[in-house]
Amino acid sequence: MKEANIFRNDLFLEKKILVTGATSGIGYESVKNLSRMGADLIITGKSSEKLYKIKSSLDDRSQVLIIPKDLSDKNAGSYLIKSLPSEWLPLNGMFHAAGNILLKPLSLSSREDFDNMAQISLHTILDISKFISKKKYFANGSSIVLMSSIASILGTTGLGYYSAIKSSINSICNSMAIELASKEIRVNAILSGAVETNMHREITERLSKDYVERYEKKHLLGFGKAEDISNIVSFLLSPASRWITGTSIVVDGGFSAFK
Repeated sequence: MKEANIFRNDLFLEKKILVTGATSGIGYESVKNLSRMGADLIITGKSSEKLYKIKSSLDDRSQVLIIPKDLSDKNAGSYLIKSLPSEWLPLNGMFHAAGNILLKPLSLSSREDFDNMAQISLHTILDISKFISKKKYFANGSSIVLMSSIASILGTTGLGYYSAIKSSINSICNSMAIELASKEIRVNAILSGAVETNMHREITERLSKDYVERYEKKHLLGFGKAEDISNIVSFLLSPASRWITGTSIVVDGGFSAFK
């Protein structure tokens, strides 16, 4: 299938955008997309090597700041924002793509499992939210995009803890949108279905072929690609979505049609 690109290549010129979880999957695809449209990018991830490799592959127009950061560390979100150089502030947008997944029955899941996932996905954005209302860090009119999952509203075997954390992302999205509306800062979440990334493959390789085929058939359009989500990210970060905030947008290939 030919890649769809309806965005101007100067859409994000002179805009500074922070992307967490930039080294793989949806985060990486979003970074590439934003770079093609001229954004100046702050990219974070655990691997310095991967970050530098990504930087070298991006559009020459984009300035790229690399910040290696393990978001599983306590207060990592606060430290991340405080570490940004003044010349990169204020930001015009952020895509919080960082996260991990746990496929495990509730009976076998532990508090440690929950805390590790919550630190990366939920606590990081809660830490960062303290800075979004401050002009020094985020410009009025900024856009914040949070990565959630269709599992946050539809029960799925083995994803109990993951679902609980992602539903919390949806809720904090609503509250942030209300609190930040006076500054015209928009906050939205993306409820994604199954997308073919390395993380997705690591999960499906542990499942039977029959189970994976049945799971894919529940997605009316099949499993998604990372670019299917990155295009929505670009739209939500752009002025074209200026009247959208506090919304959890479903992008799941028809998976939720069965609810």
